[in-house]
Amino acid sequence: MMFANLSEVAPHIEAGRIRVLAVATRQRVGSLAQVPTVSEVGVPGLESASWFGMVAPAATTKEIIKRINTAVVSSLQAPALRAHLLAQSLYVVGDRPEQFAAFIRSETAKYAQVLSAINITAD
Repeated sequence: MMFANLSEVAPHIEAGRIRVLAVATRQRVGSLAQVPTVSEVGVPGLESASWFGMVAPAATTKEIIKRINTAVVSSLQAPALRAHLLAQSLYVVGDRPEQFAAFIRSETAKYAQVLSAINITAD
């Protein structure tokens, strides 16, 4: 048993070398629509998904962040790039910087709670 990024194991799934029992995302994954979520098979609340994003040094001006964000979001809308990412089971979000910052805060809080529950601390 393992938890893995779908984009990395998709070729093995397609070749029949890996059998997917469930996905740890909030909703079923489009390319594996027949596979239930972990919550659906009896472990409610377990959710884990990989994500990628861009961050900048804290001193970066809002103007620069806005320019970078506009360019990145525009690029993510390009049909060829979108199709390439979706073919790898990667879902494109392309939020505003404030939305991404809120997401990072929520992920940090979630995993801080997990680490606290199992008594893991950083030295």
